[in-house]
Amino acid sequence: MTSIRDIAKIAGVSPASVSRILNNDPTFHINEATRGRVIEIARKLNYNKANKKRGPKQPDSSLSVALVMRYGNMREFNDPYFLNMHKGIDEEAKKWHLRNDCGRYRADSKHQSECDFPRRKHQHPRL
Repeated sequence: MTSIRDIAKIAGVSPASVSRILNNDPTFHINEATRGRVIEIARKLNYNKANKKRGPKQPDSSLSVALVMRYGNMREFNDPYFLNMHKGIDEEAKKWHLRNDCGRYRADSKHQSECDFPRRKHQHPRL
């Protein structure tokens, strides 16, 4: 699998230049011959940006993001700021194949607090 660094080494330019050329950055100015050379090398090496996406390719149950919510469901539902933030985090976690654990922060009458995250097998104990 060809990388931007491979193309840069062959073309004699920096990886940043290759990235900007292949992403058609309109603010990047470079000699047209160099631009053509980079594009041709990428084509010959079958470079494909689609294979270069970051993040896990497959879902991994060991990867997660945790949200600690201070307010109850109704208060969050009625507050568009927190509701939109929560939805955005959910959407990004889904894109990255991350499990989203959401817990509510609550303080008891003895001034102790805890989060009510669901317990999972092999979960680390709460500190």
